[in-house]
Amino acid sequence: MRCRHDRPGRVIIQSYRVDAVAVAAAREHDYARFSDSELAARRELDYPPFGHLAAIRLDGPEARDVEALFLRRDPEAKVRLLRGAEGSAGNLRKAMEDGADVIHFATHGLSDPRQPQASLLLLPALDAAGSPTYLTAGQVQEWRGDVELVFLSACETAVGPSRFAEGLPGMQRAFLRAGSRAVIATLWPVEDIYAREFAADFYRRYFGGMRASQALSETQRAWIAAVSGLSAREQSYRRMTAWAHAIYSE
Repeated sequence: MRCRHDRPGRVIIQSYRVDAVAVAAAREHDYARFSDSELAARRELDYPPFGHLAAIRLDGPEARDVEALFLRRDPEAKVRLLRGAEGSAGNLRKAMEDGADVIHFATHGLSDPRQPQASLLLLPALDAAGSPTYLTAGQVQEWRGDVELVFLSACETAVGPSRFAEGLPGMQRAFLRAGSRAVIATLWPVEDIYAREFAADFYRRYFGGMRASQALSETQRAWIAAVSGLSAREQSYRRMTAWAHAIYSE
């Protein structure tokens, strides 16, 4: 996206900090509210089964990178990686209710533009049958907590139909309603390795004292800039990763 200003040819982010505002207090939607079983059935119709994602864990490389950056900033910081059965919707809800500076999701996401409450994040916990579980936007919006920042490092976590006076409903808005002051989410699919590096660069700035919106803008500017020695393909991936991330607040 480009704009008219005194420096023609530059993209908006190179001159301004870009924040997205999502309205958290909204009226009831006119679409039906689905139960968890109905959402699960809908998912099986709309998308292939999640069996091939069963091995994904929230304590993967990206999560460990974030943990290391937290502890480098404050060796006494209470950082918890949700492994295996610990990575359940119930434990995530409790973490939200107990309060936290940051909750970071490094996982897979699927959006549902037709039914935003069905948009989901894959969880590391398995159900009784050994199948993957997931967290839907509909579940999250019923939570209440106190979190400074939620970072949704997964594909299409900010995708949803625009509704008048309500912003973009979906995972990002659900977390705002649940009590997060800011949410970083993605507008399209992101490659794992680039998402991991982008998140690490963001947190270096964020833990260095920048506000989340400023840290994101500075990271985006760094990632759209030409880097000596990188191929055109790599430069393209970096730019697409940078543009994919957006920050939302009330």
